[in-house]
Amino acid sequence: MAHIQGVRTNQLVGYGLVVGLDSTGDQTSQAPFTVQSPQKYVWRNWAVTVPANVTPQLKNVAAVAVHAVLPAFVKPGQTIDITVNSIANAKSLRGGSLLVTPLHGLDGQIYAIAQGNLIVLGLRRRRH
Repeated sequence: MAHIQGVRTNQLVGYGLVVGLDSTGDQTSQAPFTVQSPQKYVWRNWAVTVPANVTPQLKNVAAVAVHAVLPAFVKPGQTIDITVNSIANAKSLRGGSLLVTPLHGLDGQIYAIAQGNLIVLGLRRRRH
């Protein structure tokens, strides 16, 4: 067994939006950054105009943290697993799709792009 100096995995992290949720997304009155994200990214890039006095209630959107481990010796185009976690108050991410999310290394550089439908594992049972 050998340990080669300089060869290691790299932690990646990003901030993204999961859309297409069935009214299980963030309650935007309690998580205003969930509304600010589409305003700054999605709506601007798609030329959608929302009046300044309107605060959309987006029950089908959730703000998420995305993280992954980039293996040593990974090749361009190779896929890696990512983990997506709600960072506000979404009830569930089941059925959602992650919008294009750049994943940054600790040096601030973008090393991967995450996007696509989510597979939700491990159901949490509600207590009554």
